[in-house]
Amino acid sequence: MHAALAFGVAVAIGAAAFAVLQRPESNATKFGEGVGRLSVFTAAVVFAASWLRQTGRRRAAIGLVAGFVALLGGLFAVLTVLPRGPGAHRVRALSSADRAPLVVVEAGGQRRLRHPTLGFSLLHPGAGFRDAPEVAAAMSDGRDPDAINYGFQEPASQSALVVSVMYGMGGSREKLSEHLDGVQRGVAGSVVGKSDLRWLNKEISWDDHRHVGRLSVSIAGQTRMELASYSVAPAGGDPFIVNLFVMTRQPDRFADLLASFRE
Repeated sequence: MHAALAFGVAVAIGAAAFAVLQRPESNATKFGEGVGRLSVFTAAVVFAASWLRQTGRRRAAIGLVAGFVALLGGLFAVLTVLPRGPGAHRVRALSSADRAPLVVVEAGGQRRLRHPTLGFSLLHPGAGFRDAPEVAAAMSDGRDPDAINYGFQEPASQSALVVSVMYGMGGSREKLSEHLDGVQRGVAGSVVGKSDLRWLNKEISWDDHRHVGRLSVSIAGQTRMELASYSVAPAGGDPFIVNLFVMTRQPDRFADLLASFRE
């Protein structure tokens, strides 16, 4: 228990220090770097909390997650009042309707999650998954004005899904590539032992049908982090990136989900 708590505290402190030193402006690479680091920190806290719950330490699990969310909350409260850089891209403000929960719909015989205003959808992760606002909160605490995060967790398999919208980002293959580079750098920089990381895949598909970047990494030979980053450029609207993060020990289960994004 002490090791798990110490690990959670350490990654939380690392997340705060990184974000304070490198605010993710409109620079796609730096923004992706922050996302990559936070995804690793979030995974660590989620798995530690799940282990604590399964061993009967529910109160300790709640404390671990609450502490992490509080730390990130203070961090993002500071970041939102800092001035943006001179190259920052101005986009419309996201509304409360934009931040509403994903809607469960039936389409083509599939159970899907659809965004209520941006219109994109993806496969539902499965009946064993529950809404996990603590996972979403660990990614940004909802205070980043240009980000929307949704979290889902399946405690039995220690799997988590994060759907992260980065509004005003993307719009070109170059920007998607920069974002993917940033995520990769962020993940690599957040793991102490570089030998614990094994990159399995990195690619971008950019054609008339879809604009998506993929990353796959094995951490310590046990946990897999799978990322599908979709770049969307609606006619007459601001571009945005939708990140589908899966953190699991059963990666083959989620291949269809990662490929199921629809605008």
